[in-house]
Amino acid sequence: NNEATAFLRSLSHQVVCLVALGSNMIVDKIMASWLKSGSVTILHYSDRLYMIPISILTAWFFPVALSYWSHYQQQPGRLPFSEVVKSMLRPAFFVSLAVCIISIWFRGPLACISFARGEFPIAYLPELELTWACYVLGLVAYVIGNIFVQAYLALKETRFIRNMGVLSFFLNAALNLMLMRFMGVSGIALATSINTAIIAFLLFKHFPKQQL
Repeated sequence: NNEATAFLRSLSHQVVCLVALGSNMIVDKIMASWLKSGSVTILHYSDRLYMIPISILTAWFFPVALSYWSHYQQQPGRLPFSEVVKSMLRPAFFVSLAVCIISIWFRGPLACISFARGEFPIAYLPELELTWACYVLGLVAYVIGNIFVQAYLALKETRFIRNMGVLSFFLNAALNLMLMRFMGVSGIALATSINTAIIAFLLFKHFPKQQL
């Protein structure tokens, strides 16, 4: 029936988006393997560090947003949806900005505590700190972008989400090629942050006009 078809179409859009986004890290590691020895290791551990603040912020914010927006249409006297989204942007922005600043400011001690032992080569620590900092620069954009992703999903605008996922894949590869030539593995991390910021801006820019 029509509902089942619409559901499968929406699901397929989300699957394409997730596959495209999930492929970014694979592409990053492949390109890092073209660089000097140890680059893949640095990228891998930098990404693991980056996932710590990402996990904390997403566990705190997005389940609440999804739960609230899922019941939004049933609320009497509700605010315009754009106002609901905007009300969540400010706290998310300041919290993620604070986490970003703290992470970059204390990147040295945090990296040492996390990896200055065991099998991780100590000689890689300075470059790991820089690569991690380049990842963290995209933290605010990541959080803001994901707010809009949840908003698009609440509006069932999954086709645009699919398009952004595919664009992110190609944009990430192109930025990697440009920046890794000058910054090495840190350039790949910076490319991820720039890519995240561009996609977040496009999600904001093309948010359905009737909701702005």
